Amino acid sequence: ISLVARDISTGSLVGSSIHLDMATENPPAARELAWLAPGLALLDELDHRYAADFFGGQHPRPGEVFHLCWGAVAARYQGRHIDQTMVDLSLELALAREFRTAVVEASGLASQHIFRKKGFVERVEIPYRSYVYQGQRPFASVVGVPSIILMDRPLTA
Repeated sequence: ISLVARDISTGSLVGSSIHLDMATENPPAARELAWLAPGLALLDELDHRYAADFFGGQHPRPGEVFHLCWGAVAARYQGRHIDQTMVDLSLELALAREFRTAVVEASGLASQHIFRKKGFVERVEIPYRSYVYQGQRPFASVVGVPSIILMDRPLTA
């Protein structure tokens, strides 16, 4: 479930977002990309802790949790609420497909702020500086954002 935002006057791509059913596993090929491994492991850790706290350690069932995976807006279009509109439309799609909960791993201050405004609640937080992957701290140099936060909210009409 994905969205694309275009500038009506130029047709230019200005934003996009990708979403999945949280029951969907990451493609095995993604795990083979060494540069992506620390980030996927961090997301896996958030998801594992969330499942342990809210699903009795089990992965959510298909059709239960709508996972907002990724979203971006071109730099020159930021500040026009395009990201917020895409989140609203994504949540409407999730509700129409009868998902019960929406979840997101908010990795930056702006996304954390947007999702709080949209009614998302913090469930799991991992500080970047203390996260260890294969004996290393791959995100220790992240500045200005203390942590990645998994947030959720119920989907209701």
